Amino acid sequence: MPSRPRSTTTARPPDDSVAAALDRFRRIFRALRLAARQVEQESALSPAQLFVLGQIAAEPGQSISELAGRTLTDRSSAAGMVDRLAARGLVRRVRSTEDRRRVELELTSDGEAVMARAPSSPTERLLAALEQLDAATVDRLAGDLGTLAQVMGAAEGPVTMLFEDDES
Repeated sequence: MPSRPRSTTTARPPDDSVAAALDRFRRIFRALRLAARQVEQESALSPAQLFVLGQIAAEPGQSISELAGRTLTDRSSAAGMVDRLAARGLVRRVRSTEDRRRVELELTSDGEAVMARAPSSPTERLLAALEQLDAATVDRLAGDLGTLAQVMGAAEGPVTMLFEDDES
């Protein structure tokens, strides 16, 4: 984690747009944090685990590579998450009946029971909100957040799923 950058400006109150941006971040982070807490309490899973479980439930029979595409992450992250879910008895890997080289993912009955009672994950909530925006707004937001990440020194290096610890 990069060290906290020191301010190089004089100690003056932020202008209205900076204050407004900080307020918006606080509101978004709070909503995501509360959603994460709800997921952990109601499902006993991390928010990232529930997100992956939901993506497997939405398309049973997908491969790890396909799951990585659905979760917008890399194959190794998806595989690690599947390993954790399989160890908990929520997901199983099965050989395809059509192509014996292909390994497909599906929920176990325990995984289905978790999904039946679980709330939406923070990632699902964020993606649903982004889908309500027009393409130009999402493009602009992605660019602006990329610039902010660069200025903060957070644009490089590995990235975990939302609300997933690096060690998990």
